[in-house]
Amino acid sequence: MSKIHIALVSREALPVYYIIAELRPDKIHLIGTKESDDVMNRIENVLVQQGFDCCKHVTQPYDIKNCMEVCSRIQEQCEGDEVSYNLTCGTKPMAIGAMRCAQNHGARMFYTDSKTMVDINSLASSPLSARIDNETLFTLQGQRLKEWNGYAFDKART
Repeated sequence: MSKIHIALVSREALPVYYIIAELRPDKIHLIGTKESDDVMNRIENVLVQQGFDCCKHVTQPYDIKNCMEVCSRIQEQCEGDEVSYNLTCGTKPMAIGAMRCAQNHGARMFYTDSKTMVDINSLASSPLSARIDNETLFTLQGQRLKEWNGYAFDKART
């Protein structure tokens, strides 16, 4: 049984990446709009570079049924797999469509901020433990890190 993760994408890449870094799924499906294509490309490039299997899907930003259909097509390919959804990003209609599909298939659903991950099914909250390196952080935000000097604590200076 594979771990499949379906993530809604909008303007921010980090909330999408946080849960992926935490859950380490076998395959990731990014669902976004024409407007979020640049963000989806950044996320996909980082994930592929890190060895993840990732693909992108486009939906209409304000069409609940369209998002449900996109999610249902993905779910049909995942028979017998453990499927999870990140409902943090995307438009509200996208989140409603994805949530309905997740509920229909008994999939886990998550919402995240920069510190915690909420399991929507149980409402249990847990801290995010995965760490994101600086290069990944900047790349996801659309910035290029030219050089970086690591910080080393110097007790003699305090």
